[in-house]
Amino acid sequence: MAKNTDAVRVVKFGESVELCGGTHVNATGQIGLFRIVSEGAIAAGVRRIEAVTGARADKFVNDQIKTLKSIKETIKGSKDILSGVMSLMQEHSELSKQLEVFQRESLKIIKANLKSKVLLENGVNIIADKITVDNTGLVKDLAFQLKGEVDNLFLVLGAEVNGKPNLTVMISENIVAEKGLNAGQIVREAGREIKGGGGGQPFYATAGGKDVSGLQNAIDKALTFLKS
Repeated sequence: MAKNTDAVRVVKFGESVELCGGTHVNATGQIGLFRIVSEGAIAAGVRRIEAVTGARADKFVNDQIKTLKSIKETIKGSKDILSGVMSLMQEHSELSKQLEVFQRESLKIIKANLKSKVLLENGVNIIADKITVDNTGLVKDLAFQLKGEVDNLFLVLGAEVNGKPNLTVMISENIVAEKGLNAGQIVREAGREIKGGGGGQPFYATAGGKDVSGLQNAIDKALTFLKS
């Protein structure tokens, strides 16, 4: 059998030795400025390094300098860019904590208001209302708090979150079993009123949509399942 006599190029660069199909420069000095732009795993035990050289490396460095200059101009009054950024991050963290405290207090007020509107019908405590909150996580938190504090609960909340409608249905497990209700089915049907849809578990489900003006109709639609 004839042997393959094709030559294999071996490239040595410092301690690195590689098999290469061909080089693109005659000497390493032609590479010029060299900057690594990314590094990461691409397979088990294999990592990939990407770099730029020559004119692209110059552009990369210049872009980085422009970015640093823009950051420095943004945090005026700070000669040390790193300390200025760290200070802004600290301020952001403190403001986030203050906002969280405010949101919790606001949620207490909303919850107390909703509990004052409980309507008892055929052994079921019904709460159905529209609220305004900053994020859907707060609606979920509110729903579970009410579930833990109000027995035999059938809860329907229509919330406007950053200008978008959200429908939440929470039902006590015993009501789900006794009346054969399913929160997921309810929000799928009622969610059409806000031009959206959703789903979830038999005792808890949510739906998002596009039409805030349909929130009240969605709430009313959800209530019909309890009365049917």
